[in-house]
Amino acid sequence: MYLEEHVTSEELSRKLKELGVPQLSFFYWNGLEDLPASSLTFVLDEYIRDRKLSSSAFLSSELGEMLPKELDGYSWRTLKTPTKGAWEIKYRKLEAGRRHPVILHQLSDPSEANVRARMLIWLIQARLVDPKTLSI
Repeated sequence: MYLEEHVTSEELSRKLKELGVPQLSFFYWNGLEDLPASSLTFVLDEYIRDRKLSSSAFLSSELGEMLPKELDGYSWRTLKTPTKGAWEIKYRKLEAGRRHPVILHQLSDPSEANVRARMLIWLIQARLVDPKTLSI
């Protein structure tokens, strides 16, 4: 398995940066002149993080720390769907008297990191989350 399969895609990483998501991650999509385009960089040194690296390539665990655990009674859940061969994430609420949970929003993607990134993007664009309040 390649590292690129465990982090957010370059496109979603750029979108998260544009939306103001804090750029603190172990991996970054290339922003240094001496590296080829579309390469991943592993960063532990805070000094290097201060350089204008392109965008954080978030691990699914890093995004899991940023996603609100609860929104107005809705909590999120991620699972791998064998029938679709994809990861699914949804914010859902269990209500008394209802057989099935109420779904606020649901997405699927072959990559766990990407499906979590897409959910975070949706939450920010729907103004349910302020990116300035996010932290890892």
